[in-house]
Amino acid sequence: MIRIVDASEKYGEGQQMIVAAEPVAAGEKIWWCSCSDDGFVLSRDEILHLIELQPHLRNFLCWYSHMTEDDMYVIPRTFATQQDDDDECVLFNHSCEPNCGFDSDYGQTIVALRSISIGEELTYDYSFLETESSLIRGLVCECNTPSCVGTLMFDRYRDEEFQKRFYLYMSPYLQRRVRELKTKWYSTKCFTRSATDEKRKSLHALEWIQAGEIVARFSGPIDIDNHFITKASEFKATCMVDEHKQVIALYDLPPQSEITLNYHGKLGNTIPSRRTRLDANKANQLLFIRRNLSALREIFPPSIEQSQKRKPDFTSSTEPTKKTKIFANRRQLCYHFE
Repeated sequence: MIRIVDASEKYGEGQQMIVAAEPVAAGEKIWWCSCSDDGFVLSRDEILHLIELQPHLRNFLCWYSHMTEDDMYVIPRTFATQQDDDDECVLFNHSCEPNCGFDSDYGQTIVALRSISIGEELTYDYSFLETESSLIRGLVCECNTPSCVGTLMFDRYRDEEFQKRFYLYMSPYLQRRVRELKTKWYSTKCFTRSATDEKRKSLHALEWIQAGEIVARFSGPIDIDNHFITKASEFKATCMVDEHKQVIALYDLPPQSEITLNYHGKLGNTIPSRRTRLDANKANQLLFIRRNLSALREIFPPSIEQSQKRKPDFTSSTEPTKKTKIFANRRQLCYHFE
């Protein structure tokens, strides 16, 4: 049913593609992908560490891996020898107007989305498998179709029109991510890092996130058990929650930064929407002052006049009333903690 042919003219020297060896009807099963059964499952960090140890494997591992869960990537069992001809499914190229997809019942069966003629290239949209943390994120598409997106950022599953057209042909993992969008939404600048023996799954910055940006949004209770945002102390939390249940970055977060909250009740640290309009510099300055207030007071102690102005004076010979006594105690309390 399929045939592997040279694609040097279309994709560059040494490239291959799969074409139909006979007419294919819409809905017909074309290929069963066995790489998910026989391959190795690694996390993003494990693959990047492997690339660091063996740089010559970079292209092979990035090109021939695919996501099966949050921070779970299947790589071919032949990665050490870089042989890609054991399973032809790795030779299916990407297209923004695909003629193939995945059978929703099995998830590993490639089926035809429409009728396909003899000699026509067989393609599927890589967005059927990948999300924003894909190892080939940023790949420049060469499908040259009218609806070509140009650069693959793997966030198309968020688009409602894309969901209507292709939901049934996405992998089970992508279908789950689409369903989750109704109750919890994560920024395209974030990714989920796998759980380890010491730590549960956690949310991290995939690229720079500016102060005031929305990192996540939830429709239900914001609880540590129903998402991947880690608990942190008040002064170490990187984000806060506004009254609309939006998780907001408190300051600029570089790539790999962990998204954390200081949980208090159901909403965590709640902040008004006005706080989200702070620019990055202002937010960073305020946080610097807040975290270093004690040291700043030692470096820049208040003047004698300021100290005397702050110090309460209750030397009046007139006996204060009950209301005055309460007010005096409050002033003393405030002064004590200043």
